[in-house]
Amino acid sequence: MDVKFTTKSQEALSAAAMNASTAGNPQLEPAHLLKALMDQREGVAVALLRATGADPDAVSVQASSAIKALPSTSGSSVQQAQLSRQSMQAIQAAQNEADKLGDSFVSTEHLLLGLSAGSDAVGKLMRDAGASHEALLAALP
Repeated sequence: MDVKFTTKSQEALSAAAMNASTAGNPQLEPAHLLKALMDQREGVAVALLRATGADPDAVSVQASSAIKALPSTSGSSVQQAQLSRQSMQAIQAAQNEADKLGDSFVSTEHLLLGLSAGSDAVGKLMRDAGASHEALLAALP
């Protein structure tokens, strides 16, 4: 996957990997990425979520709950978390959104759009919060 990320997107992906490792999760799941995006309090993703009427704090809490529900391991077998299939799909969807919008780099708003397009628990969580893919697209500046 040859994806070019903005600095903020790279920071979010690094933070998501750190969240996964800290929680003992063997895979970096969409919930880790959503939590990392919500932790960028001054970031575009949080502002975009707010623009849809969704509450970033509530979404962050729900992402944390989803992370706690993931399988975890501990001890010396815990290594760097690998991207899960759902995370790869979300990143591919983010790349597609960037392409559609004429952007050469995947930024945090593209990652948020990619996560919202998922049929997994994170996609449902976002839709339930009012941040559907359509609502996010409509809220883009």
